[in-house]
This record gives sequence, structure tokens and C-alpha cells, in this order.
Amino acid sequence: MDQEKDFTQRIDELALDYLHQAVALGLTPTDDEFVGWVDAQPLASRPGLYRKGWAHCWAAGLLSFQEWVLLARGMSLADYLVQRLSEKEYLRWVELFATSTLARPK
Repeated sequence: MDQEKDFTQRIDELALDYLHQAVALGLTPTDDEFVGWVDAQPLASRPGLYRKGWAHCWAAGLLSFQEWVLLARGMSLADYLVQRLSEKEYLRWVELFATSTLARPK
């Protein structure tokens, strides 16, 4: 069980590192990226996000916005992980997380 915990903890850390790549790489969101991200948010959240603007949302470190920008620039979590995990670990990640919700079948 400790190996499972170690593996999931490592994946958590790498996923967080991936999200922080947007800032680490010095990316600046475009207006179109901001509008696309806001439009993908729940309807009730959109007016407040538009009022705050992309600079505030970016500076606040909203991880979903950072992920949106990374994906818009062609940088996916899968691509990030394939570079940092062994083949065996990557395939395990795909099996456990990428293709499953971990929900029990009905």
C-alpha cells in the first residue's frame, strides 16, 4: 500500500508542477484565452471573472486558468508526464487516472 501512496503522491506533485509551468515559463494569457476560459466556467461565475479581468485571475494563480492556457498552447498533462515518468509509471498513470474516473461500475 505504501508504494501506491508514493505513486499517487508523486503524480499529485507532478500534476501541480505541470500547472505551475504556465507561470514558470512566463506565459501571458491572451484576451481570447481569457474569454475562452471564462466561457467554460459555470454561468454564475462568469460576470465576476469578467469584472476581475485576466490579469487578476492570472495573478491569483487560478489553476484552471493556468491549465486552460497550457492546453491552448499545446502543453497537456499527458505530454508533461510522459517526459517525467518511466514508461511503466506512465502506463500505470494512464490506466488509473487518464482513462478512468475511478468510479465503481454499476
